[in-house]
Formats: sequence, C-alpha cells, structure tokens
Amino acid sequence: MERAELVSLVRATGCAEERGDVFFLCDPAWREREMGRIAGKAGPERDGWLAVPTGGTSGGVRFARHDERTLAAAVWGFCEHFRLEQVNAVDVLPAYHVSGLMARVRCAMTGGEYVAWNWKRLEAGGRPELRGGALWVISLVPTQLQRLLAVPEALTWLRGFAVIFVGGGPVWPELAEAAARAELRISLSYGMTETAAMVTAS
Repeated sequence: MERAELVSLVRATGCAEERGDVFFLCDPAWREREMGRIAGKAGPERDGWLAVPTGGTSGGVRFARHDERTLAAAVWGFCEHFRLEQVNAVDVLPAYHVSGLMARVRCAMTGGEYVAWNWKRLEAGGRPELRGGALWVISLVPTQLQRLLAVPEALTWLRGFAVIFVGGGPVWPELAEAAARAELRISLSYGMTETAAMVTAS
C-alpha cells in the first residue's frame, strides 16, 4: 500500500489529528487533558508518521508509531498465518484502536470488503449480511462474544465467519467451552499496538 492510500484511509476514520507530518489517532471522547498529551509528541518522521494510542498495562495514554512498511508487514504476516489471500471484515471495534485500524488496513491491502458496524446496533439485533462466496472475519472482545452467544439469531450469524478473533482480555473457561459447543471458529489472539495488533493467535 502506498503512503497516499494509507493516509486517505487514516483520514477516513474520522479520528485522525494531523500535527505536522504525524497523524495521531484519537478517541473522540477524549477531553482537553487527553488531547493535550499529543502536543509536542510529533517527533521525527523516521519514528513512524502514524501514532496509534496505547494504554498497555501502564494505564496512561502513550502512542506507538507506525508507517506503511510496519503495517504492511503485519498484514502479510496475518494473511500468511491464516492462509487468506483476501480479508473481508465486519468491524465493531473503534477506529482509533489498533484492532479497528488494522481491520481497515487488511481489507484495503488485500482488496477485500470492509464493513464498519456499530456494536450497539449489532447487540440490538442489526447484523450486516455476509456476501456469499467470501471468507469473512470479525474481532470481538470476550464480553461481546458472551453477549452474542446468548442470542440464537446472532449465533447463527457468527457461524458464517471463517474466523472469529477474540482478544483484548482473558477468555474464561466457560466462554471458551460455550463457543466450542456452538461450533464457532474461534481464534484466541493476543496483540500489542506496537506490533500493529496480533502477536499470537491460536
């Protein structure tokens, strides 16, 4: 992916703040205090022109720096591991989070279909149709999976995914067992913003 294309994708998230040559992805709910943390953090472009927020275990907002090369490496590693030539994704995660960002980047780089969907709408019963003949993926946090498992219609819809990535927190044994009984194709994953999402996946 060329830089200009990635810049357009980042701008289209609606949560990018441009400071000089650096783009900061920012939570729209941030107030003046949080926004003040990006002041003076631009730094040299060689560190990466895209700054993605990460709290990690420290609890304070920091930024991991990326560019088109680091994101491309993450996408190709992802595709190779899951043997996907094209990524088609339904995305219910926020665009300023690395998981939401990478869903967009994977689809764009592989020529796949990207569907942004609101989690509250999904939880209320609104589900996008999965185009037939394509392999689809979705990323959920454990609590989201738990809530969808309790709804028969949502469970039927989830069975249409080639892979359901579950991360962002620990998966308790009862949840893993319920997903297995439901015959969902779950991939337990762990990632870091610094590595452009996934580090390990089952």
